Amino acid sequence: MAIHSVNVSVFAIKTGIGLGYSRDQLVHLCMAALVHDIGMGKVPNEILTRHGSLSSSEAAQIKQHPDHGREALSALGQDYQWLADVAYEEHERENGQGYPRGLRGNQINEFAKIVGVADIFEAFSHPRTFRKTFVANEALQKLISMKGEFFDARVIKALMSEISMFPLGTYVQLNTDEVGKVIATNSNNVLKPVVAVLYDHTGARIRQPKTINLEQYPMISILRSLSEEELPK
Repeated sequence: MAIHSVNVSVFAIKTGIGLGYSRDQLVHLCMAALVHDIGMGKVPNEILTRHGSLSSSEAAQIKQHPDHGREALSALGQDYQWLADVAYEEHERENGQGYPRGLRGNQINEFAKIVGVADIFEAFSHPRTFRKTFVANEALQKLISMKGEFFDARVIKALMSEISMFPLGTYVQLNTDEVGKVIATNSNNVLKPVVAVLYDHTGARIRQPKTINLEQYPMISILRSLSEEELPK
C-alpha cells in the first residue's frame, strides 16, 4: 500500500506539472496523494490481499475507506481539512457514478480528480492479484478510453503530456509486423513516437533503417514494447 501511494504521488505530480501548478501547489498535491488511501487501514487485510473477486459485503467494506480516510484526516484539525476532502472524493467520477456521494464534474475537488486519475493509472501499470499488469501504452490507452465519462479530460491530457510511454531506445513491434527502435517522442501524442524501423515484416534485418514519424501515419501503430531478447534473430 505504501509503494502504491508513492507511485500515485509521482503520477499526480506529473499531472500537476502538466496543468502548470506552482511549486506550493505541487507540494500540497503530493501530500494529498501520499495519504489518499489512509482509510484502507481500517479494511481487514484478508480483504485487501484476497485473490479473485470479493463478495458484496467485502466490496462494501472497501467502499467505506473514503469515509475512514476523511475521519482520520479531519482529526488533524481544520488546517488539514483539504486533505480530508481529497481522500473522501478521489473515487468520485465525472458522470456521477463514483462513490461515496456520486458527485459530478465541477462538484469534485480538483486535487481529488488528479489523485483519482493517478490512482487508476498506477493500478493499471502495476501487478494486481485479480488481473494482469498492463504495459505502459496499454495502461494509457485504457485511461484514455475513460476520458470525459469517468475522468476530467483536461487532467488526463496533462498526465499524458508528462509521461513518455515509449522512452528513447525502446524496441517496439508495429502493427505492420515491422520492428524498430524509438528515436524521438511526440509531445502532442505520446502513443505516436518517431521510430527507426530495423526489421521488416518477415523479421529480416534492414540494411538501411527507415524512419517513420507515427504521428503522420494514422494507420500505423505500436502493438507492444520488446526486450532485446525478443528481437528477431
